[in-house]
Amino acid sequence: MASIQATAEHARRHAAHGARNSDAIEKAARFGYAAKGVVYIIVGVLACLAAFGMGGEVGNSNNALERIVEQPHGKFLLAVVGVGLLGYAVWKFMQSFVDVEEVGTGKKAIAQRIGWGVSTVIHIMLAVHAGMLVLGQGGGGGGNREGDWVAQVMDAPAGLWIVGLIGAAIIGGGIAQWVIAFRGKFLRQLDLGHAGQWQSKVARFSGYLGFAARGVVFILIGWFVIQAALNHDPGRATGLSGALRSLGESGYGPWLLGLVAFGLAAYGVFCIVQAIYRRIPAPH
Repeated sequence: MASIQATAEHARRHAAHGARNSDAIEKAARFGYAAKGVVYIIVGVLACLAAFGMGGEVGNSNNALERIVEQPHGKFLLAVVGVGLLGYAVWKFMQSFVDVEEVGTGKKAIAQRIGWGVSTVIHIMLAVHAGMLVLGQGGGGGGNREGDWVAQVMDAPAGLWIVGLIGAAIIGGGIAQWVIAFRGKFLRQLDLGHAGQWQSKVARFSGYLGFAARGVVFILIGWFVIQAALNHDPGRATGLSGALRSLGESGYGPWLLGLVAFGLAAYGVFCIVQAIYRRIPAPH
């Protein structure tokens, strides 16, 4: 009898521990989506303002973090965002390496999980950058960081081919964003059963426009990476800010940049929608 009671108590404690872990991961994920949304909204709004000569700037996520720290109580606000970005990295890690979404190990699933793994690294770096800004370090991130890593890859054996394949993979990711937008696949991850009509409309509009805009940006970034490989010129590679600038310099100038920038801000709104309504599966 004592043995049965001990086993039952062990099972109860194990279940309680698992529930606490699951709850912590869900909170980290939702906090992370909200933080990511704030960053995207800042990037999109600043680029949209810059497109029409109303101030602002064409920048990337690091620039958005630097803008936050410049505001009143900026260090506190940025610390909150930084913790959120770290939480998002934890969630991406769980998706990629623990497979909490249960996507499996098929070819498409592996590609998706690799993407989540890359996102894990990116958001850890963003969180670190936020932490450095809070501590009064970093900032002023000039230069072409994308060109720097492309140059390092090019120096490796078969480096040009590797860079070209990376560019092609980024373009593939952009096309995948368009597919998500066109098919409305993003809605499958949301639990809108208790959402009002207005909230549901915001979720749909921000998702459609946001994923479409991300697709444009990814394809441009991938194209520039491929151009760097074809021309043996790492300086041709660029990231988000360079992709947005190329839109502003195109024939349609501010209107095209403004539309994509608005789409990025919409994606930020969708991230906040995810923070509230996304289904967060519990780890097994």
